[in-house]
Amino acid sequence: MLADIYIGSALAIFLAVLGWSETIFGLSQRTKEKEAEFIRRAGLTLANYVELRKLVLSTYVSDQGEYTKSLMRILRNSNIKSGDKQIIDNLKNNGSLLSNLEKWILAKKIVALLLFLYLYVAGTYMLIMENSLLPNQITSLNQTTIIFQIILLLFVGVSLFIYVKTSGYEKNIQLNLNSLIIKVNGAN
Repeated sequence: MLADIYIGSALAIFLAVLGWSETIFGLSQRTKEKEAEFIRRAGLTLANYVELRKLVLSTYVSDQGEYTKSLMRILRNSNIKSGDKQIIDNLKNNGSLLSNLEKWILAKKIVALLLFLYLYVAGTYMLIMENSLLPNQITSLNQTTIIFQIILLLFVGVSLFIYVKTSGYEKNIQLNLNSLIIKVNGAN
């Protein structure tokens, strides 16, 4: 019976990841809306925003003059004033938060894949063992089942930890985007 639950859960995780991967492993709708609002109010195109984020996050600049020209070109065609260092600092902070969030989203994907594999393999193992054990060997299967349950609880704990971390990064990104929106509105 437990084997069926494990295999069914593995199938459910697989289908959920297939059907809702963008929702499960992407930015929340609220964060996307805040980012779009900042882009609109700052007078940026999406391509300029992505380029600006890359520029402010670059840790190594081989040609400072080229960096400054690129930054000025983007800012000249936006509502952001080129001398507003606070906005650039906020963009750096936001980019750093997004970079960290992407790492945690990758961890979430890896845990989901490992959980799927674990449930499938453990369920198949238990199904085979249930059908091949003699009545006096059932206690060894019960001990194995307890170990499988402990491993499953560890997966749940790791998943909850990752959820808390990604939620925290999302909240900080949203707060930072709110601050950027207020600063861009104040600059106009």
